[in-house]
Amino acid sequence: MYERYFGLLYRHAYKMLRDRYQAEDVLQDVFQMLIGKKKMSSNYSTH
Repeated sequence: MYERYFGLLYRHAYKMLRDRYQAEDVLQDVFQMLIGKKKMSSNYSTH
């Protein structure tokens, strides 16, 4: 998922923020949140 969407999402974040490091930080937060939700979802489906 990361490799597939990083470029597209980075471009959008950079356009909004106009700062490379802030755009990278935002995307890191987004992907961490998504991965956390995916793990939670898989935990619920096993019970």
